[in-house]
Parts: sequence; structure tokens; C-alpha cells
Amino acid sequence: MANFVHCHRNKVMNSRVMNSLAIVRFLCAFIAVLVALVAWTAPAEAQQLSLRVVEASLTRTIDNHQALKLRFDEQSKADLAEFSARYIGRRVEFSVPGRSLMIARMVTSLSSGEVQVFVDRKDVADELAASLATGKANLGVRLLDE
Repeated sequence: MANFVHCHRNKVMNSRVMNSLAIVRFLCAFIAVLVALVAWTAPAEAQQLSLRVVEASLTRTIDNHQALKLRFDEQSKADLAEFSARYIGRRVEFSVPGRSLMIARMVTSLSSGEVQVFVDRKDVADELAASLATGKANLGVRLLDE
């Protein structure tokens, strides 16, 4: 009889341990799925920026191409610095709503808060400078798939 009680007690203890292990396994799997979902959605949000321009002016690049010199507000400056540091070596597109302006490869972090964007026509550059500087449009920066 004592052997039966001892055996029954072991079975009860083993089933409790097994239930506890099943709960732990379930929680681990749930946490792993949650982490995977966060990791999957976070990069998608970080792959595109909308930057607020505070100053826009026409300029010429060192090789005499017409460009638009843009300076960003402090938050956009910080966002662009982080974005460009994360994606060095990758291609990005600079755009305004409805128009792609330039595709470039990030070769360094852009921490100054200023960029030059090539613009092919002066009338387009004037229009863009006005709409960006007045806040009517923001500069979009998007990571391109490779």
C-alpha cells in the first residue's frame, strides 16, 4: 500500500511538473513570436522618413550641377543622422509628394542637418524651394530594396 501511495504521489508530482513545463514552453513561444513581430514591423517604419525643411535655396554642386540646398529642423536632423548611419552603403530615394528627386547611395552618415538634392530645371527648383521652406511639403527619404 505504501508503494502505491508513493507511486501515485510521484505521478501527481510529475503531472504538475509537466504542466508547469508546458506553461513555460508556451510563454517562451509567445514571447518569441512577439519579438519576431516587433522586429518585422519596426524596420518597415524606419525605412522611410518625412523630413521638415526650414530653409531651401538654389546652389551649385562642386561639379557645377544645379541643386537645391536643404536645411532641416532639429528633429528631422536627428532622424536623418540615425537613418543614414543605419543604412550606409544602401541606396535611398529623396522625393517630394508625387515626384522623385534623386537616388543616391549612402556613403556616410548625414549628421549636419543639410543635404543637396540635384534638380534638373531652375523653375522646378524654385517651386520646390518655396513649397519645402514654407512647410507645404516635406522631403521624403526612402530606403530602396536591393
